[in-house]
This record gives sequence, structure tokens and C-alpha cells, in this order.
Amino acid sequence: SPAQVLKKWRAGAKLEAAAAAVCDAYAASDRSRLVNQTVWDPSGNETANAAPGTAKFMPFKSAAHCNAVAYDAFAYVFSFLRFEALGDVARVCRRWRASAADPFWMPDVVVYAWGRRGASGLHRDADRPTLLDFSLANHVRTVCCADEATFAVTLEGHLYHWGRSWHPAINENGAVDSWRADVARPTRVQGVDDVVCVACAPSGYYHGRARAVGYSCAAVAGDGALYTWGNNFYGQLLHPPPHDRGNPLGYLLKRPKRVAFPDGGATVKVAVGL
Repeated sequence: SPAQVLKKWRAGAKLEAAAAAVCDAYAASDRSRLVNQTVWDPSGNETANAAPGTAKFMPFKSAAHCNAVAYDAFAYVFSFLRFEALGDVARVCRRWRASAADPFWMPDVVVYAWGRRGASGLHRDADRPTLLDFSLANHVRTVCCADEATFAVTLEGHLYHWGRSWHPAINENGAVDSWRADVARPTRVQGVDDVVCVACAPSGYYHGRARAVGYSCAAVAGDGALYTWGNNFYGQLLHPPPHDRGNPLGYLLKRPKRVAFPDGGATVKVAVGL
């Protein structure tokens, strides 16, 4: 099914390989025990209520097989759908409509974004607040915004970023490919885990600075460790400033780097100024 393909793809498999694996698994299954029925029909094989041309889903041999699939597992599948698709799947049957409206699979906090596609994390431009699909599958604790960029911390302590990057795009030869790189979709920030607080230079830093490169970021982990990355032109990230400030690649930290305090103290909260 498409849901199985999507699950394998999200786990890291290539789309073609995921589709082929699902097809092979279906071909090897005992299909003789499956009988097509109407959507989520809990009755046995005698059911013949489906009108001609009606789409049929969820084939089960008997009511026992149908009831073996827990409702919460079925509803959880909806968390993998794009929000715009819920209106379509809700028209399939009453069971699907109830699951689409059930708050069970929806997080307590969701994120709305708007603006241009490359910076907002949405798959299209939006001139009004639009639900970010990412927040349906990930429980977001807090967000903060930089210049055309957003960071989000999940309840699991994972840090995500989308929009303008704090570092230019580098090609295979190690040269700058683009000074203004965009991350179109929410992407996990590597190098820091168990994040409880994140901060970045506010967008006002760039007023009248069209040629500015990068911005400064900081995050606090659950053990009190402080990590910083991004623009370190003046040494504001608490790492030694570069000797050559003429080359942006010299004063931009590409990955989060832990700050070493002389007294070994723990950080409780952090803020990044202009």
C-alpha cells in the first residue's frame, strides 16, 4: 500500500527500493485468504452491500482479522498525511472521517507558517498562516526565527531548521556554490541532541545589511552544555575569532560546537543579540 511505501521511505530507503520491497512482500503473501470488502467493513465474507463501482479498501478474511487492527494504530497513519489531504480521505467513509477528526493522533501544539516557499518550510508560497505538516508528525516544544529562517525544538530534544542557512552552500570541491543557501523543508540539525533551548540572531540584524553572510545560533542541551554555530566574526560564539576576517568561510562555524567554560558551569538559558 502507499502507506507501507511511505513508511520505508521515511526510514531512509530510496523510493524505488521501497516500492519494490512492498510489491515483493505482497506477491509473497497468502492472498488467497483475503477477500475485498467495503472500507473498514467489520463483517465476514458474506457482505455484499458495496454498490457497483465503489472503491474497496482494507480486505480482511473475517471480522476477527478486522478487529485485530487497533483503532489507535489506524488513526496514527493520518499523522503521515499532508494536512491538505485530510479533506479528501475524510470523504472515503465514516470511519476515515472520524479518524481524520480525532485529536488522538494530533499533537497538542502545532506550528503555522507563511511567506515564500524556500523560507517558510511549506511546499508552496503562502500569504496567510498555514499549518506546517512537520508539526503534525513531530511534537514541537518551541520555535525561534532568524533572518528568513526558523528553528524548532521537539519534545524529544531534536533540533530542526528550515529556511535560510547560517552557512553558504559548499560544492564538492570545497568552494562556495551559493552565499545564500535555502533549506526548503524542516531538516534535523546534526551535532547537538537533547536540546531544551535554542536562540538565534534576530532578523533585525540584517536591516540595511544586504551583503551579510550567515547568522549566529546557540542551543542549550539537557545536561547544561552550550553549543554555538554560525557567524563568529567577532568571536561572539565564545570560540576564538578568526585571524582572517576577509574570508567568510573562516569565521562561519558550519556545525554546532560545544562551548568550554573554565569553571565547567552548566547553562540554563541562552539568548543571541545583534
